[in-house]
Amino acid sequence: TTGQHSKGAAVKPNPTNGIFTINLSGGTAGTVFTIFDATGKLVQSGQAGEQRTKVDLGGNAPGLYFLREKSRSELRVVRIVLE
Repeated sequence: TTGQHSKGAAVKPNPTNGIFTINLSGGTAGTVFTIFDATGKLVQSGQAGEQRTKVDLGGNAPGLYFLREKSRSELRVVRIVLE
């Protein structure tokens, strides 16, 4: 799998040119997300206010990023390719 989606989250489009949408399953508003680059540096963090949340990684170097989604009971990681 390309890491485009896991059990709970889907990132579309992936690969992305910078702007993408995180689709959370089950409408888990309040889910905290963090995005790290391939070196582990924190790039962005936030809290999903809705089932679908737009994120902009524009201005960051192309490469592989990791979206970490943390809800009350689960932790998931999704790979994102920034072109």
